Amino acid sequence: MHIIYFTTAIDKDDYDEYIKKWDIGINPKGQVFHDRLIRCLGLDNKVSVISYRPFSRQHVSEKRLKGEYKIVRNVEYCYLPVLRNTALRALCYRYESSKALRGLKKDSKTIILTDTINPQVVKNATRLAAKYHLKIVGVARTTPSGINNTNRDFTVSLLESTDDLDAYICCTEELNALFNKNSKPHYILPGLIEDKEPVTRKIDEKYIYYNGSLDPKHGIVSLINAYEMINNKKVKLYISGYGENEEFLERIKNVNDINYLGILSERESDDYIYNALININVRPYTEDYERYSIPFKVLDYLYAGNLTISTKNNKLQKYFKNEVIWLKSNEPKEIASQLEKALSLTKADIKTFASAGKEKAHHLFALKPNSEGLVGFLKDVLNNKTSN
Repeated sequence: MHIIYFTTAIDKDDYDEYIKKWDIGINPKGQVFHDRLIRCLGLDNKVSVISYRPFSRQHVSEKRLKGEYKIVRNVEYCYLPVLRNTALRALCYRYESSKALRGLKKDSKTIILTDTINPQVVKNATRLAAKYHLKIVGVARTTPSGINNTNRDFTVSLLESTDDLDAYICCTEELNALFNKNSKPHYILPGLIEDKEPVTRKIDEKYIYYNGSLDPKHGIVSLINAYEMINNKKVKLYISGYGENEEFLERIKNVNDINYLGILSERESDDYIYNALININVRPYTEDYERYSIPFKVLDYLYAGNLTISTKNNKLQKYFKNEVIWLKSNEPKEIASQLEKALSLTKADIKTFASAGKEKAHHLFALKPNSEGLVGFLKDVLNNKTSN
């Protein structure tokens, strides 16, 4: 099978270099999810990635991006050129997408996958699928309304442009209901984790690690307040993440026990995840977040084999009821209480607790175990054998 994947994601090594061109941190969730899905599908199949790299005239140091091409094992990446002018950029995308697809071999075993939350990606993927009479599958990681700086018109337009694809791969059943209005075949994929290269860096200090949004509404202030409440100051708080929060930076700049690491690449973040005493997710629970999103980083935390604390998520709690320390709320007092309990555990307790989570996370969400089911689903879509 030949999979042609339309996305904004790029190879993860290239991404680590690309984010250095930005003067602000950008949310890596979409990049991480699509990159892992591409690698999962590419284990035993050829995957051709047509990538519309994220770009901002205000925040990217370069005025334009040249087109690039590379091959990594079974995956070939075609990075489309990116122009600074928005209108010309859209025309360039149309022309370059057509040229890229024209140059790829296409037959009865070829299928298109497309990200569902970028209008240019969706428009070109659906247009070219129709032109070449190829089946097209939407990949829904989150809802359009979850994208920053968008409005209702954006959401409605995007949902209308993705409501009649041939099939869907969605992170949650609620996302499938949102995008898949015509009850086409679908596959639920809550998340993926990737085997990591051995972490060789050793960090001698004991610390709690948070990696995520610096937006106050996502819990960073509650975490800092909670940390200041705990008695064990032999354990530091390490923070990395994306977004602009000058108040946060001003507050911690003279606090010795809180270390802001800035924006880290995935490999750099792995060093801190794997060396941490506790990895923590404090994004507040909301019904929309519960319905339409999965906190993927909790899976990475579990797979690191250390203690994991997280605000509640019913979908993940179904899998990891006893392997995560689940917070009852996002209030500082509750976070502090659970941190104190975690810090009081013996080494034997920690090893038992964490190793069970790691084993289960690998069994459920590693690339290889999920590849067979995903590829089987796509083959059924190609052969019209799926039923909803």
